Amino acid sequence: MSTHDANLPLFTARNSLRNAAETAAATFRLPRGSRLALAYGHVDTSKDNPAPSSDPSDASKEESSAPDGADANSHSEEATAQKSGEKAESGEAQAAEPSRRAVRFANITIGVAAFLCVSQVIFAFSTHRPTLLRVVPAVLALLFIAAYKLSPARRITLAMVVFPAIFLIYGFEWKIARNRPYAATMAEKQGRSFDDRSLWEVINDERAQGVDAHPSFQPRALMVLDLSRGLSPDELANHQLSPSWGIEVNGERVLPFGGLSNKHIVYCNEGGTWAEYESDEHGFNNPKGIWSQDTIDVGLIGDSFTQAACVGAEENAAHWIRQRFPKTLNVAMAGNGPLIELATLEEYILPRKPKTVFWVYYNNDLGDLDVEKRMPLLMRYLEEEGFTQKLTARQAEVDAGLMTLSKRIGELAPPWPKALSSLGLSRKTAPRWLGDIVMDETHSSATAVMRLDRLSFAATSIFVKDVYNVEADFPLFKRVLARAKSRVEAAGGKFIFVYVADMFYLQYKGKRMHHFRDKVLEITRELGIPVIDTQADFLAVSDPLKVLQHLESHCNPEGYKLLGELMLKGYDQLNK
Repeated sequence: MSTHDANLPLFTARNSLRNAAETAAATFRLPRGSRLALAYGHVDTSKDNPAPSSDPSDASKEESSAPDGADANSHSEEATAQKSGEKAESGEAQAAEPSRRAVRFANITIGVAAFLCVSQVIFAFSTHRPTLLRVVPAVLALLFIAAYKLSPARRITLAMVVFPAIFLIYGFEWKIARNRPYAATMAEKQGRSFDDRSLWEVINDERAQGVDAHPSFQPRALMVLDLSRGLSPDELANHQLSPSWGIEVNGERVLPFGGLSNKHIVYCNEGGTWAEYESDEHGFNNPKGIWSQDTIDVGLIGDSFTQAACVGAEENAAHWIRQRFPKTLNVAMAGNGPLIELATLEEYILPRKPKTVFWVYYNNDLGDLDVEKRMPLLMRYLEEEGFTQKLTARQAEVDAGLMTLSKRIGELAPPWPKALSSLGLSRKTAPRWLGDIVMDETHSSATAVMRLDRLSFAATSIFVKDVYNVEADFPLFKRVLARAKSRVEAAGGKFIFVYVADMFYLQYKGKRMHHFRDKVLEITRELGIPVIDTQADFLAVSDPLKVLQHLESHCNPEGYKLLGELMLKGYDQLNK
């Protein structure tokens, strides 16, 4: 055996050890995951670290070119490090990529937000909200849709903001709806049934049974009614005079202060049952025959609290006053403000020489005055001595005009959709919230949450200042009261101002009062008008729901009874 052959195993073992060392060195320069994979035999390093050759000639070539091999090994290590660095950067990029679950969460949240904004646009149109409350959710919906073009990471960031915002907004609305439930929800809590039908559904049902039923026409509504804009214009339109205000009688625009005479009137529903009454000879809520009296004991001037919304004819304050003063004439109508009340006094009360006139005030009267003062016709009652429209003598003409208007409104009143009926969802079987949405009603608190009713109202009151945040015209109010007082006293009667308790604030037990209260009472003192203030007695009631249908309603029968009794009690104290 030659010397070369004898040393061949030694050369082979040395080369194998060198290659093993190089492989180990390359291993520690790989990313952590690759080193781990190498440990389990999952990484092919043959390209960067060739396996040792078993050919003796290769070994001898490698040994003979040792200096060149060292350079090659150096270059090999640099290449290995570069590739290892690229793999490390790739691993870090993969680690920074959001998870599929997070991206899915972001996509769903943004989609829900877009859907809710679109639904608010639909609700804004169906409930006739101001333009601002239609545009804002529409713009937000478009922005949320466009957000799908953002990178996944930015979508996740947006979702982390939007998700709690949705819960905050709808949670706030739910809390209000729970604390101040709508009429039907409150009726259910109190174990009462609730008639979900709309006004015209009730009227049409009764007409089908042979009853000549009609709606209650209030002068305040006739001032702003413009059928060219539909039956339910937005809040701005409800506070603007209509070019077609009132009715036309022999080519003249007339504003009736009563309704249709001698008709069955369907009024309103807050407690579960529709309030209905038989109108008197001039369209008011009085027993028949009162107008045949030349003189009256008591004249009642006021708005819906005096007209008696939404209870029966024998459940209102006037009914309890009649138990003592049978010749009590109630000419109040819902929505009346001071100028209409002055006009009603001139047209209907003063000609019958009342012994006492109760001017029944509620805290929204000054808001009504802001609209009334824009009508020159109503200002004439204040500024022109002896001006009237001679409405009592023109009742037949007024009835004809109101009958025509009633027919037109009835034709425009929306029926229950036939498409829903064909699906088995009739008025009786459909969920109440669906009925509210379809018929533009406010019975269920669930509807309030879905439509964001209270927040929309708050936004309207903030941004549409011409509607809710009007400055009270106290000087004009003072002029109206002074005029009414002097006119009643000139007719030989006594003028008494009745302050109806701020029903909305009863739950605060005196900690909050209406901001007009002090100024209004100050004006009555300055004019020397005797006052019956019912605030303290209503606040003394342990639970507001003992006197209200719900926390945003008019009085229930017990509340109206209390109001009537307080008026009689105050009358006695003033006449001692």
